[in-house]
This record gives sequence, structure tokens and C-alpha cells, in this order.
Amino acid sequence: LGIGLGRVVPRIGFHSLLTQLDIPIGIAPDVPIHVGGPVEPQRGFILHTRDWGGEGSMDVAGRWTLSASLDILRAIAERKGPNRWVAALGYAGWGAGQLEEELCANGWFTLPATDALLYDCDVDRRWSSAFESAGIDSTLLTADYGTA
Repeated sequence: LGIGLGRVVPRIGFHSLLTQLDIPIGIAPDVPIHVGGPVEPQRGFILHTRDWGGEGSMDVAGRWTLSASLDILRAIAERKGPNRWVAALGYAGWGAGQLEEELCANGWFTLPATDALLYDCDVDRRWSSAFESAGIDSTLLTADYGTA
């Protein structure tokens, strides 16, 4: 299971999501909702700091928590939720061994995640900022490849 944070859902903000679910907006900020992935795009997820936990919340690498219940949406609207969070609709999924195969085929560029990249970086800069944190100028990347 993976939650994409590289694109936002057009024309749907957090207030719209709360309204569709009949949850009072309260003091919740109207932040963008990310495209979490193509699987179950109607299902919502909140990736957040570990200072809030509810039914079904899952630990993520001992650094963050992933929650998918209506309780977290209500808590955020009432300022009783986590200090920092991002919202997404949908998720990405892989079959048995598929992700490992993609990693071995260099289909992924991995680097240590940071709170700054997750919570502070504008979504339009997240991808290039991740490369920059590893000392790579993403404008020099190409989709073409060869052999040596």
C-alpha cells in the first residue's frame, strides 16, 4: 500500500470533502487533497504526525501514522487532531513481488523521507525538492536510457 503525494485532486479541497461527508468544517484549513493513487479513489487517508491515533490508525515506519476513519476528519475540524497532516484520496497497490521487482529494476528512486518534504513542501515542488535533497538536478534527468 502506498499513498501518492505528488499531485492534488483538482477543484476539491478539504472543506469540500468535509461537506460531502456531512462533517462540520469547524476550524479545518481548506487544504488541497492529494491523489493518493488509482485504487479506491473514493477512499480517504490522512498521513499525519504520531500525536493522534484512532481506531484503525497504522504506524508508518515509526515516524508517522496513517488514518482512514471519519474520526480523524472530525478531530481535525475540531482542532483535536494531529498537529501536522496531509490528506489523500485513493492509494497505490502492488501484487506479490511486484514492488520488489520494480525496485530491483531501478524503477524507483528512494531516499530518506523528511517531515519538511512531507508537510512543508509545496506539491508542485515535492518531486524536484526530493531530488535536490540528494544533490540531483532533476532538470538534467531524461526518460531515455542506454547501456554502457
